[in-house]
Amino acid sequence: MLTDDQIGYLMKIGDSNPPLPEQTVKIMLTALKWSPEEIKHGVNFLNRPHLYVKPTPVSVPSPLEQTNSPKIINPVVFLKPIVIKQNPFPIGSPLFKKSLMGQKSQPHRKHLIAWGTALGVTGFFVGYLVYDKFAK
Repeated sequence: MLTDDQIGYLMKIGDSNPPLPEQTVKIMLTALKWSPEEIKHGVNFLNRPHLYVKPTPVSVPSPLEQTNSPKIINPVVFLKPIVIKQNPFPIGSPLFKKSLMGQKSQPHRKHLIAWGTALGVTGFFVGYLVYDKFAK
């Protein structure tokens, strides 16, 4: 039996125009290291008559007959462009001013790092002096 990949490959060979001769197909499949049994099945697959079926015409009902049929939604409706605002709160906006008012109501120290460093150094020297006094 032929695998799906092999059938797909044979379909591509069968679609070639003009059709390839049987000997050429055998050489191509031998080069792909197909077994002799697979080559035989492949050649038989290519030699089978193709059934081309004409599409049957579809009758489209008039708009008056479609009253009971479901409505088809136009896909273009869903493809509206999206408007992206880069700055929803410009600097003069009252919404921006209200958001800043909440920050100003809390006390804010600017130099917390400097104060922490000074307090840490002072505490280190006080600790060193206390250690020096009691260590003797």
